[in-house]
Amino acid sequence: MMMRCFFFTQWWSKTNCVLYINPNDLEKVHNEHAIVIMNHKYDIDWFAGWVICQRLIGKQSLKLVPIVGWCWIFTESIFLRRV
Repeated sequence: MMMRCFFFTQWWSKTNCVLYINPNDLEKVHNEHAIVIMNHKYDIDWFAGWVICQRLIGKQSLKLVPIVGWCWIFTESIFLRRV
């Protein structure tokens, strides 16, 4: 489902997104478990990371984001809150 969202965004905005990755790392994508830490330098970084990551850990308030937050809930992502 996430790849469909990614495709729709490219089609709608008439953009071409290219992800550069080391060929050795490409073999591992979707074949092994990993923890990916994203810095979010740009607004679109989360979307590129979402293509690679199937689940995420985020703050509790992200559940309330329409459509995106709901998708994260349905993919059994983990939401944290400060105590």
